[in-house]
Amino acid sequence: MMPIRARKNEGTRFKRAVTLTLAAAAAAIALSATGPVIDASTGGWSVTQVTQVKGTPDMYLPGAGVANLDAGNLVAGTTRWDNDGDGIVFNDTHVGFLWSPAAGANVFKINDTLYSNPNFHFPAAISSNGVVVGTFLFREAGKGLPFLWTVADGFNFLPMPCPGPPADNSGGAGNSDCNGAATAVSADGKVAVGFFREGIIGAFPSVALRWDVRKSGQHLRLDDKRLPTPDAWSNAWAMSADGSVIVGDSGPSDTELQATRWVNGTRQTLQSVSTLSTARFTSSDGSIAAGLATIGSRKVLVLWDGNGSATVADPPAGASIETLAAINPAGTAAVGALSVGGNRAPYLWTRSGGFTVIPENGREQDYDLSEALDVSDDGTAVVGALQASVVSNGDPAPRGFLWTPGQGLILVDDLLTDFGFANPRIFQVSAISGNGRRILATGAFPRANQDTTSLVIELSAP
Repeated sequence: MMPIRARKNEGTRFKRAVTLTLAAAAAAIALSATGPVIDASTGGWSVTQVTQVKGTPDMYLPGAGVANLDAGNLVAGTTRWDNDGDGIVFNDTHVGFLWSPAAGANVFKINDTLYSNPNFHFPAAISSNGVVVGTFLFREAGKGLPFLWTVADGFNFLPMPCPGPPADNSGGAGNSDCNGAATAVSADGKVAVGFFREGIIGAFPSVALRWDVRKSGQHLRLDDKRLPTPDAWSNAWAMSADGSVIVGDSGPSDTELQATRWVNGTRQTLQSVSTLSTARFTSSDGSIAAGLATIGSRKVLVLWDGNGSATVADPPAGASIETLAAINPAGTAAVGALSVGGNRAPYLWTRSGGFTVIPENGREQDYDLSEALDVSDDGTAVVGALQASVVSNGDPAPRGFLWTPGQGLILVDDLLTDFGFANPRIFQVSAISGNGRRILATGAFPRANQDTTSLVIELSAP
């Protein structure tokens, strides 16, 4: 299993009403037929255990974000926080937390001055030993900074090579105009990657960055290094398990980026298939990079081998890839959302079987924002969410799903109902373990104020 199991953010999503032409609607219906016949039963799958992601008394209305279900069911998210025990929370600051069934929830504690400067933590990835990286957003300044958190060393801003005093944990955003984000972390937590830019607004180029994390006695040392490129713009999005291979993109402008790989600090140009491409994921060993390219009016899935040679995986006729949400550790399976005429549907792509469009419970025209979010190691179990841009009187309700080639679409609500839950209302399943037997599901069921509405669910397969 890839050590970094996390929902991959493709950017802020906005909801919009979509009207399909008759031709696009017909194409969408044809695409839905590529999945197995819809079966309302649970196909022999069952729930064996449910663990709620619970908080602590000083947390208020937390929400889960990313997960690593192959390292002790680690889940990270954000929460409003009572920083001084007076029972009052500052609503404009949401701090991060890391949860596991064994240790419970640990809040990413920050000092009073920093706490009172409105901010929001966005965890992006969790290492196998519980190191969390992500982006810290100062809301009023519109400024993002990369961060790293560990149980032993707490919350730290990651340094960036920018002029002016850097941000620190004293409470301010620093006098530098530098912005940045951390996007991925190695399995052992010793390497993080992301990007930075030397300004808040305007055409400041983003620059790919790597951080080396070391411990010298009791002191945590964080060293930043620019990833080499002759281009003005670059981004680092993911890395191999050991941190030696980093993938992203690079180009003269943000509209001319090309997929790029760095191996042991040396840049490797990947074969160009269009004027705009990006590598968003890498296999666990770094030998396969996966990403997207724009060809004509649509996006396609692209895989690059160890030599940088590209293989283009065209989506079904009339479709365009909208998101690439996750790949498996071998780089032989990928999931996300594709669309026809703006109507999104979840897909699974495998090297052996090509594209499968996952059915949407018989309501393909209504669910127009659906997406597959994660895939098991063998590429046979997919999780995600059925979602609609237009909902009238609660219909169609968002539904979290599990899909396999043999059993087809399974609504997680049905599994939980069979287990004894009353009206669980699961609207998203964002992560699945490597063996396909554990999932992270989020719903709208009642909760205590200090707990999330997310569940780690253990499954038994037929």
